[in-house]
Amino acid sequence: MSCPALTLVTNAGETHVGAGECAAFPKNTPDGHSFINKSQTDAIYLEVGTRSGKDTATYPDIDLHLVVGEGSWRHKDGTFYPPR
Repeated sequence: MSCPALTLVTNAGETHVGAGECAAFPKNTPDGHSFINKSQTDAIYLEVGTRSGKDTATYPDIDLHLVVGEGSWRHKDGTFYPPR
């Protein structure tokens, strides 16, 4: 049984990622990314990463930013999400 390819969506567009392939993202480069399964069968992937108290996560396509050390979500203009 073969595994379906996943579609990796980044700021650069869509890329198919098949079984045995990987994707890597450099630190300090805000590029919101996600995987989409466009097949009719289940897909499994392994995600590996590190987190520290100084990490941030940027989701530019939905105007959201997470500061892990703060535990707060903010919009690009700095306002809290949800509003406080």
